[in-house]
Amino acid sequence: MDALFAGLTLRAWTGRRHDKEISREVSMRHEAPETAGRYTKRLLPEVELYENIRSVLNEARTFHYRNTLASHLDGWRILTGANFEAYSEGIRQRRNELNGLVAELVESWPALVEQARKHLNGMFREQDYPDASDLAGRFGMEVRLLPLPNAEAFCADMPVEQIGQARENIRRQEEEARRAAIRDLWEKLYEPVFRMVERLSRPEAIFRDSLVENLREIVEVLPRLDVSGDGRFAELLDRVRALSVHEPQRLREDKALRADVAARAADIEAQMRAFMEGLS
Repeated sequence: MDALFAGLTLRAWTGRRHDKEISREVSMRHEAPETAGRYTKRLLPEVELYENIRSVLNEARTFHYRNTLASHLDGWRILTGANFEAYSEGIRQRRNELNGLVAELVESWPALVEQARKHLNGMFREQDYPDASDLAGRFGMEVRLLPLPNAEAFCADMPVEQIGQARENIRRQEEEARRAAIRDLWEKLYEPVFRMVERLSRPEAIFRDSLVENLREIVEVLPRLDVSGDGRFAELLDRVRALSVHEPQRLREDKALRADVAARAADIEAQMRAFMEGLS
């Protein structure tokens, strides 16, 4: 496969702290053992800036999963060469957005801590809050890249028999990575089609615009993730793309169109499900 392993690491100050003293007070008030529960403080009141930071981090995680494929290794996913440029640009944009928001948070930090002092009142503890100078380091977005296993490229100063054993082990890893990636590729296409069948097949069922928008997004990225070399996948992808051209509002208003799209989606879903049952 023309691909790399990609691992995404996201860091964030949690904004929460277990307060042993308050937990003990609650237990005593209710005459319960201290092991009965824990009191976790929310260290900041509702702060839009902090919530925006969390949203960017969550969106980066979603973007990472959508633009990579599963692998056989925990914490590592497969980034195809065809999607490398789009993935790198998407991460760069989100990292820049994160850095800008964190800079605003650092600038606002003294005022936010004072708001928290008033909000938490007797539960406020100065030591729960990092210094403004340390705050930026609590947030981050990093991508690590590693080459995929390649048995033919392996060489080492080892006995010939051991080199052969090592290459066989690497070949097994190559195959495990390939199977995991292909399985994920099919699942990425299957899930939005299944949801479309589920919602559109019931004439009175309400659906959001995201039903169609998610389908459009996935058919746009999947050609760059296709490591299968399977003509059946490419054919079904084209058929799914044809379903995504209809505007959500028209599907709501045109009952005949809705029924037609639902039937076509159901046929595609059934074919995919039958094929995926054979994937190991």
